[in-house]
Amino acid sequence: MPPIPDSATNDELVFALVGPIGTPLDRVETHLSIQLAHCNYRRYPIKLTDLMQGLPKRPWKDLGKFVGYKRYDEFMTAGNKLREFLERGDALSMLGVAAIR
Repeated sequence: MPPIPDSATNDELVFALVGPIGTPLDRVETHLSIQLAHCNYRRYPIKLTDLMQGLPKRPWKDLGKFVGYKRYDEFMTAGNKLREFLERGDALSMLGVAAIR
């Protein structure tokens, strides 16, 4: 592999991994991280569900009480409520953008 120019190490890349429940995105993330490391990139994973749990109001601050299907339903319902509350279909993606900045 040719050497990576210094200017390339200051460039930012953003990848969004999205998939249905049960998709092994962690494996995709691991392989992607390994390949990007060859080009001197580091990963900083952001999970939208984690960001939602950090919101100070209910129901978002109370997320994570359940396991299995109930957990999935809890988070999907909370995401829907956030979109309704903010009257924005892109509310969760805006959380991600704010975390990147």
